[in-house]
Parts: sequence; C-alpha cells; structure tokens
Amino acid sequence: MIPDLARINILEKIQEKISSINNINEYYFDYSGKVFINKQTIFTNLGINIRANENSLSSNNESSSTLWNCNFIVEIDIVCTNAIELSNLFKYEADILKCIGTNLSWDGLAINTEYQTSIYYNIDQLGNKIGDVTIRLLIFYRQNAWGL
Repeated sequence: MIPDLARINILEKIQEKISSINNINEYYFDYSGKVFINKQTIFTNLGINIRANENSLSSNNESSSTLWNCNFIVEIDIVCTNAIELSNLFKYEADILKCIGTNLSWDGLAINTEYQTSIYYNIDQLGNKIGDVTIRLLIFYRQNAWGL
C-alpha cells in the first residue's frame, strides 16, 4: 500500500484553489502561474509560495494505531518584487483570504482551517523596494496512522 500523503494533498489543493483566482470571479487579480509549493528560487515578479510548517498530532479519540487526528501550520507567502506590486499587497492578501474562506475543508481533504495571523515585511534590497506578507493557517485533518 502507498503511504498516506494527506498533507501534500492539502498543499496541492491550496495551490490549485489559489491558482484559480482571477479578476473575473470577483477578485482583484489573476494568480495563474504565480503559485508554488516550497519554491526555493528568487521571485522575479509577484509570486505566492505555500509552505508546510510544524505537523503535530491533535487529541486522539480513536485508536492511534489506525487513524490520527492531526494539524499542521501552513504559511502562504505573498512576495512583491517592485513598488507597484507592493502598493497592492493588501489586495493580494484579501484575495487569498477570500479564497481560503470559501473552502475551509479543501474539498474534504481537511476537517477545518483556522486563520492565525498575517505578518508583514518590507525590505529594501539593493535599491529595489520589495515586501511580502505571510499568512499563517492552522489546518486540521485526519490521516492513516503511520502513513499506512
């Protein structure tokens, strides 16, 4: 049997949902081709990076040998590479939060999603004004124990 990859399935669903945002569907911007999971290279234009951080067991009411109740922190970085993008940072954040709020179970892959915080950074990098916001979520899900 192939190991259970519940977390990566959730991350891929988040990527899919954010990538489908466009300004035709009552959002400010279009994010197609701008959303990545664990991107390690520098963004040259507006980009969104989704990262998993700190996975842990929640309370287990069932046998821990068959099913785990888990939660993990997901951080979504919205990276702006120039002053024009930076001026729209709050709109980018609003688009992402609206998208998250429309599907807290990520099409049934998770039990629930809770917003924790948004952290803002502004950096002047070699004369180029850049900035980003990191949206932190706590996602509750179930997976087969030990990945079985």
